[in-house]
Amino acid sequence: MNEPIKTGPWLDTLMAAEPTDECIIWPFARSEKGYALVKRGGKMMRAHRRICEEIYGAPATLRHQAAHRCNNGHLGCVNPKHLRWATPKENMADGQRRPAVYRKRRNYSVEAIVEMRTTMTLKAIGDFFGISESYVCKLLKATSPRRTEGLTVGEIARY
Repeated sequence: MNEPIKTGPWLDTLMAAEPTDECIIWPFARSEKGYALVKRGGKMMRAHRRICEEIYGAPATLRHQAAHRCNNGHLGCVNPKHLRWATPKENMADGQRRPAVYRKRRNYSVEAIVEMRTTMTLKAIGDFFGISESYVCKLLKATSPRRTEGLTVGEIARY
């Protein structure tokens, strides 16, 4: 049987490290949506929540969420500098204030999808844009720089 990975030393190193503005990506277990996972008391929990507790103490209420300023929680970011406690309403409002490229809409440029494909899975791209993995695949297959330059996803879908 495999021994469980001990994340404690890694977390200790993270907490003691010099602050950085860059995302710090969790190298261990992740949820289906890409969020970092850590075991606490025999149960899995999101690592960014544990880190938020370590830095800022317990949340003000049980409803508070460990929110990412960088909007890269789904990519496994656990940089303490990017985390804060927020109510669900505050966390949602943050998402609305971010540039449109971060919000889930179907009207994105194919260039963005092609660029994201170099570092993300089809499922992660689909989750990011709020479209299915098969639709992302269809868009990528239908793209050629001459035919799709500057077109939105919706315009390409009408081809």
